[in-house]
Amino acid sequence: MNKKNLENKTNLEEKMKTKASSGKMLLFYQFECPHCKTMNVCSKDYKMEISLCSNTGCRKMIIIENFKDIA
Repeated sequence: MNKKNLENKTNLEEKMKTKASSGKMLLFYQFECPHCKTMNVCSKDYKMEISLCSNTGCRKMIIIENFKDIA
């Protein structure tokens, strides 16, 4: 893999990441899609490190950076 491809891959991974927010008493967590800026809400019962945007026009993969911090 040449230097340009490596830089593009790194930039793409950074563009896919976001942080989720929640509270200890809440049964859900929320995060903003870095692609289309849609606010996504997910149940903590189904929490996953990689999620899809809920916007039907976007549906891109989103990596939750602070996945382990969500109570």
